[in-house]
Amino acid sequence: MNLENIPVLKDLVNFWKNLEKNQKRNIIVVLVVALVAIGGLVYYLNRPQYALLFSDLMPEQAQAIVSQLESQNVRYKLSSDGASIYVPNDKVTSLRLELASSGLVGSTKPGYELFDNISNIFLTQEEQQIMYQRALEGELERTISGMPGVKSVSVHLSLPQRSLWTVTSTQTAQGAVYLTLKPGYSLSANQVEAIRQLVAHAVEGMSPENVVIAEASTGILAGDLAQSGVDKGYLEIKKQLDELYASKIRSFLGQTFGPENIMVSADVDVEVTKQNIQSETWGNTATKNVSDTESWSSSSSSGGPVGTATNVPGAIPSYVYTSTGEGPYNYYRQQQINYEISRTISEIVPQEVEIKNVKIAAIVDSSVFKDYAVTASTVESLIASAAGLDNARGDVALVTSMPFASLAREKEAQEAQLLAEAQRRARLYSYIAIAVVALLILAMVFILLRRSRRTAPAPVPAGAGLGEALGQPRPIISLERPLTPEEEKIKLAMEEIQKALQEHPNDVADLVRMWMQEEWR
Repeated sequence: MNLENIPVLKDLVNFWKNLEKNQKRNIIVVLVVALVAIGGLVYYLNRPQYALLFSDLMPEQAQAIVSQLESQNVRYKLSSDGASIYVPNDKVTSLRLELASSGLVGSTKPGYELFDNISNIFLTQEEQQIMYQRALEGELERTISGMPGVKSVSVHLSLPQRSLWTVTSTQTAQGAVYLTLKPGYSLSANQVEAIRQLVAHAVEGMSPENVVIAEASTGILAGDLAQSGVDKGYLEIKKQLDELYASKIRSFLGQTFGPENIMVSADVDVEVTKQNIQSETWGNTATKNVSDTESWSSSSSSGGPVGTATNVPGAIPSYVYTSTGEGPYNYYRQQQINYEISRTISEIVPQEVEIKNVKIAAIVDSSVFKDYAVTASTVESLIASAAGLDNARGDVALVTSMPFASLAREKEAQEAQLLAEAQRRARLYSYIAIAVVALLILAMVFILLRRSRRTAPAPVPAGAGLGEALGQPRPIISLERPLTPEEEKIKLAMEEIQKALQEHPNDVADLVRMWMQEEWR
């Protein structure tokens, strides 16, 4: 089938042939610009929207996750500090599950998978013990890092050396846990004790007293403090009272101003005294104790008559046996009966806790004072009443205000703002592209309309031209009707728009942006 016989294509071919060189060049430029603009518009409309995959990552965690994403050819974006990773929105859920199952989230220290690809027959006993210790530390780090508020954790174990020649070891297992908490988080006494018990029960032969827990900002949270001369009972009582006062005020103010708008800390100065009391208790029943003593003796003199000694009070009766060939023999028997009453001695060490003074400090978000029309002195009075502070013993309540800048919330807000700004910019660029494409199409339509208004060329009589007889193209004589004033204005306006687009594209884009902003308002 000859395509030139199709009427529409035939008209287009004739139209293209009848155009001048400048007109052809202009149409080609317009088409190319339109195609580029349409392609850019399609790209902006179809490009993936990024969402947050993980935040607050350690450098080694971010590096491991990025390597995994690159191996899967997944596009990603990193935040300015490298602690947050963004991926396309449609892949967030699947990637989170996959990375969590692979162990890349949390502790990056290997666990028992160390033994997966290694044969024990090629390892010495010392190497096996070192690998076991590393695996155990990694497993504990993974478990502890799953607790709320824990940003990173490092576990160090000191295990006794084992040998084939010794059954028991005189060394004791010891452990140390170093924690880094997220901003705004703190561990309670129960959580600290839970970590101690977890580590102690995971290691054979380790007791909770041999586990030391330290935190990056507050120091030692739990450990054997007896060697430093500090009474552990005193510290435990003080810690409980500090937490009691702080939690009470935090709950009281949080119900009114919101828990995210306050920070409370309490310091209770206590004095713990001990008194030793001994008590002795006698039982109600007596115990009978019987003892017998028997003895034989011989003497050259004969004994007295029978019955003489027996009539003396308190004397032990003796019986004399005289043989025919030897001297006399004496037999003695003594019986003693004691009645004893039970006695119990107990020692009691009571503790007396005396609160010497209480100091409470609270930081309130500055927006609270504006929203609730309160002052710092008003909040101090509320704290004093709720905590039962006594000015006579030196109790103090101090309240100050400042704009809260929680690092986690501020970072999330900044990242959300940047993401929203990028999406808004993409929409703006798409609108500009649409406007530019529309202007180009209008310009092309205007050119086509001008061309359609031209009159057909006058017919040339047969044989009238020598050039036509020689096969040369017939000269085209076109006549244009004069434009009306309105058409002349449209023509000038389109020429000015084309000229502005070619010479000042940025200014035209700003103008279109301003028009769209005014339309949105």
